[in-house]
Amino acid sequence: CYLYQVENGYSSQSGRHFLEGDSVQLECNRGYRLLNGHTTITCTEHDWSPPPRCLDMLAWT
Repeated sequence: CYLYQVENGYSSQSGRHFLEGDSVQLECNRGYRLLNGHTTITCTEHDWSPPPRCLDMLAWT
């Protein structure tokens, strides 16, 4: 898996490749969060889980 720059968030690991099973800490900007409130993403056989997207919390209400 390749970790691109995360929109509305940050990871010190952006721009690197990871192997299946590797996990990465991801921090979302204020007012945003990862799906299901996770703080880490894991490289799977098909891609990242959950997807490395910081979503607007107001859109969830």
